[in-house]
Amino acid sequence: MSFMIESQTELKSIRDELNGNEAFLKAQSVLLHIFSPYAENELLENWIMKINYFFGDIKIVGTTAGGMISNNEISFEAIELVFFIFEKSDFEIKTYDLNVLSVEEVRNDLIDLFSNIDHIAGVEFLTTLKTNKYISLLDLISENINFPLFGAGAWCVVYDENTLPKIFNDDIYDDSIVIIVYYGEELHIKSDYCLGWVPLGKEMTVTSMDGDYCINEIDGKPAVSIYEKYLKVKPDSHFFEHISIFPMAIIREGRLIARTPINYDKQGRLFFNADVHIDDRIRLSYGNFSYILKDSREMSEKFSEFNAQSILLFSCRNRLNFFGEKAMREVEIYNENSLVVSGYYSASEIISKDNKINVLNSSLVAVAMREGDINLTYNCDQEKIVSNQSREQIPYLDRLLNFLEVTTQELEESNRKLEKLATSDGLTGLYNRRGLEQIFTYEMNKRTDTQNLAVIMCDVDFFKQVNDNYGHDIGDRVLKGIGHAIGKCIRKQDSAGRWGGEEFMVILPNTKLKSAKSVAQRIRKTIAELNFEIVGSVTVSAGVAISDDETLMENVYHKADTALYIAKKNGRNRVEVFRDDTDL
Repeated sequence: MSFMIESQTELKSIRDELNGNEAFLKAQSVLLHIFSPYAENELLENWIMKINYFFGDIKIVGTTAGGMISNNEISFEAIELVFFIFEKSDFEIKTYDLNVLSVEEVRNDLIDLFSNIDHIAGVEFLTTLKTNKYISLLDLISENINFPLFGAGAWCVVYDENTLPKIFNDDIYDDSIVIIVYYGEELHIKSDYCLGWVPLGKEMTVTSMDGDYCINEIDGKPAVSIYEKYLKVKPDSHFFEHISIFPMAIIREGRLIARTPINYDKQGRLFFNADVHIDDRIRLSYGNFSYILKDSREMSEKFSEFNAQSILLFSCRNRLNFFGEKAMREVEIYNENSLVVSGYYSASEIISKDNKINVLNSSLVAVAMREGDINLTYNCDQEKIVSNQSREQIPYLDRLLNFLEVTTQELEESNRKLEKLATSDGLTGLYNRRGLEQIFTYEMNKRTDTQNLAVIMCDVDFFKQVNDNYGHDIGDRVLKGIGHAIGKCIRKQDSAGRWGGEEFMVILPNTKLKSAKSVAQRIRKTIAELNFEIVGSVTVSAGVAISDDETLMENVYHKADTALYIAKKNGRNRVEVFRDDTDL
């Protein structure tokens, strides 16, 4: 049951209605969610005091919100009261102050909590903008959950430095998390999310960061400059209003996610309420009205098949900015199947997918709940669905954006082909010298202080004789076969290429000298066992070196090449390792 109220005088009538509700009177448990547009402590305290007066026997959790969603209504002034009435199920609420407790302490307590509760159907996770620590907490508990986890970050209708978003349970917090564990043998919870934003334009790389939530530079330039360059938006008092509907799109583990800045500084840095990684490949994205509604409709239909008794929506404030006066169009989709819908507009969204808990921006997370078995005769208002679908004609702007999207995809595909041609060896299919240099630089920038980068240089023994005796066509076949063999001998994270002529290089990230030597020996033995047509067998010599404190490729290459020279000098068909005391 969901109620929108603007006056405390309405609380008594809600209590009277509940007292006349048979399901409420017979309930195993009742949880009251409060979604508030007010973030000022004094106002919140007054409302919570009044709500406790009328509903003191009901457990309460709540959050400030950027807008309240209740069935076919969106409000920016009313407080929303959502009663979860469970016939046979129950819940447990935990609050953690991350100013007092460490992430590890909270993680251990949550694991104990989860292990001691039977039949967990799902976990709700509420947090605030100040609590960035929660993201590392989510990473720590990801492997310990086998149930849906969902939630959002608090927001508020009027947000400034003096009015921070809050969450509340037994008290009001601006730097904590509230956890609600739902459990019961007959309780079923299904969660999913949709985005609908589409990447457009040039792919860029995060090249400098300060921590996990601040981008210093993108493609070596101040992060804020990408908005001025591509959108003509300068950092001023209207900056976030203008960029919020153009979030950064990132591919993470095969999924498209969005990141939207929440602040910037004079140095041109951008700050986020969700994690970003160094070397993340990003593109600006745009909201496609038709795509967003299509994704929401598909998700809503899944929930109707689930026979949801209620739907809880956590929708990003950016969707509200994008839709404007048409925001109800998306909410209406979830009411088409006579579903009870409630929720709010949030700062960030949280959902578990494929054993990973994701923090999202610009997304909508929907949570469906049901007690009991699926009723296959769920009510579905087909006339309303047909009516709403007929309204979803593709606007002219969406057609133009679709044209730009397809054009961008075609340009990207062409660029990928050109890049592959520019960094690949035409004979062996391995990387060429340019490609190897790019990979070396990338791996050196990515490594930590305790990680080494290993390099193997291989040279075909007496290859000139192969060309002289059998011709260059046969020689090319030998080089092609050797390149294929080297590729089979290395790991997925390693890279192999043709350095030039009959010389090959292998780059092995995070590899110690002993392991690199073993790889070189495997390559040498594999090639020695090959039997080439006409030529027969050939051998290679190899030199191995690691980066240690070196950062320049030419220095590491010189070490590996020196070791290769020693291998040739000592009889060929062998592996030598460079050491500082190597005697030439």
